[in-house]
Amino acid sequence: MRTDRQNLVVVAVGARSKTAIQGAVLLEVLVALALFVAAAAIVTGGLNRSVESVERLRLNTHAANLAISVLSELQMGIKSMAVNGPQLFEAPFEKWSWEVVALPVEPDKAKFEKVEVVIRHTEAPLVHRLGQVIQRDENSAASDSNLINRPASAP
Repeated sequence: MRTDRQNLVVVAVGARSKTAIQGAVLLEVLVALALFVAAAAIVTGGLNRSVESVERLRLNTHAANLAISVLSELQMGIKSMAVNGPQLFEAPFEKWSWEVVALPVEPDKAKFEKVEVVIRHTEAPLVHRLGQVIQRDENSAASDSNLINRPASAP
């Protein structure tokens, strides 16, 4: 049979074991919470970078499409080479501007020009350049007003 002193020792040892178990569980919960917060921060940072990358890719693609459009309009004679400085696009592209820089390929051959279209976004720090060597029409080689200046052909 146990004495009171032995019962007291057993109860004291059991109480310490229960406190130690509760402390270990609390420590385990805190470590799990810290790991979850760290993982959530990493995932959120990755998602933010992904969204920024998609937006940058969207703007670059849009700038490339606008540059191709301006270059095509220059070749067709819709836009003029005489315009100096950046020009704003019409709505809905009012946040974009375009500029044309034309230089002769060889000084003695005024028949060819290197045309560079520069597209800029007014809000985002984005500049897109598209260059192409274009053969000038004989009529427009004398004047720098149009890249191609073709009269309408009679039927």
